[in-house]
Amino acid sequence: MRWLIVGCVAAVILIVSVLRPGSASRITGPLGVFGIDKYLHVLAYGGLATVLAYALAEWEPRRAGVAVFVLAVAFGFVVELVQLPLAYRQFSRLDLLANAVGASVIAASWGVVAARLRFERITAEATGFPSDGDP
Repeated sequence: MRWLIVGCVAAVILIVSVLRPGSASRITGPLGVFGIDKYLHVLAYGGLATVLAYALAEWEPRRAGVAVFVLAVAFGFVVELVQLPLAYRQFSRLDLLANAVGASVIAASWGVVAARLRFERITAEATGFPSDGDP
């Protein structure tokens, strides 16, 4: 189930990344330094990194943090490559940097967060839903 969530988040990011850009790319974000789209990249890849970290919750936290960063940044690079042939999109190093910032915040903090969480499998009894074979 955890990897299904990762797949859904990645699919949404990919779909949004190949659509024609709207006016958001021309809106300046907070402090007037970057466009709002860079902040959206940070949020999207922070979200992807979060669900990746959750999917890897059984790993040692430091290894999971490294894997989360590598996987999220690699996915962002692939998305940028997918945009290359699209006339209305372009490969952007700033987008890659924004993706890496979002992923790195989660990856770097995962060791601290994971040490304070306890992940348990949810059983059919805990949910109140019948399990397979139950009426």
